Amino acid sequence: MPNQTVSILMPTYESDPAYLKAALECVLNQTHQDWTLMIRDDASTTTDVHALVTPFLADPRITFVRNNERKGIGGNWNACLESADRSGNPEYIQFFFQDDLWAPNYLEKSVKALEENNADFSFADHEYLLQGEEEFKKAVEHIYVNLAAAKERVAAGKHDARAFLNMWIRSSLRTNIIGEPCFVMLRKSLVDRTGPVDMELRQVLDSEYWLRCLQHASSVVYIKESLGSFRVHAKAASARNNVAKKRRRERLLFLRKHPILALRGVLKI
Repeated sequence: MPNQTVSILMPTYESDPAYLKAALECVLNQTHQDWTLMIRDDASTTTDVHALVTPFLADPRITFVRNNERKGIGGNWNACLESADRSGNPEYIQFFFQDDLWAPNYLEKSVKALEENNADFSFADHEYLLQGEEEFKKAVEHIYVNLAAAKERVAAGKHDARAFLNMWIRSSLRTNIIGEPCFVMLRKSLVDRTGPVDMELRQVLDSEYWLRCLQHASSVVYIKESLGSFRVHAKAASARNNVAKKRRRERLLFLRKHPILALRGVLKI
């Protein structure tokens, strides 16, 4: 029987107490119980994240670490990955963010999809919870409408990684069709081959990482079933980074890092 341990990595920063509690309860309520959870706080100054998670640390599978100084989004993600390296030999790596929600069977469905398809990583559908002022929701709604439309064109199940990458490139990589890391499960062996998250990027660091994952993977499996919710609110990092000038600057940086994309006529600014 293969090792089915999932190393769940939760980077935190100035967590909302209610959201964090709900996220942690999602982990505890998973039907797949072979997991460890490492919470790594990025030197929060206004929120005592350790105090918020202390009631959950009674579970020996859960650990907490606080960075001595701010590392930023990519830096904290990489610190989480380094912690997974030291935590044993998990088969799977799974990020989970401090304000998102999993269905109780998220881990079970993802592990099953990877094992049955012998795939390197999986990604699952989920809902987007737009929260906040109406002006904010109207400003970002089109992003998630376009994403849903793009995913409708992707078949469920196993895909050859290179064919999937070529399909994504043909669409100019304008939509993060794989999606947020909290709904992507990766084999540890793929993470080892892919390397660290690019710390220079903020908004598209997950897309850039999926691009490299597809280059190192043999196959990817799409779970076309909603298995949780991703909160979109003004305080979330994804919302703060979703500014037109930042998007353009990051796409230029993306091109410099992957010049072959410019030669193939994608990532037009």
